[in-house]
Amino acid sequence: MSLACAVRFAFGQGGPPMITDDPGTPGNGKWENNFAIAFEHRPDETTYDVPAIDLNYGVGEHIQFTLQTGPVLLKRSGNGLIGGLGATEAP
Repeated sequence: MSLACAVRFAFGQGGPPMITDDPGTPGNGKWENNFAIAFEHRPDETTYDVPAIDLNYGVGEHIQFTLQTGPVLLKRSGNGLIGGLGATEAP
């Protein structure tokens, strides 16, 4: 009974949302360069973004040009390593 009463007064809590994209700009005439290594593993398959590239150039204080790309390597069991250019975005 006491557990049921305790649940009555429990409140759901969480932390602030995780920021997955940098909302700021690098500033007028400045560059921001981000490089990362990312991978994804599935049964019999692994892909590597080596490196994942994110280039940003500031135009004024509130606008930036962005280029996101990177080479991707794919390894499937029973096959050799293959690679190429991954998805490229210029939002």
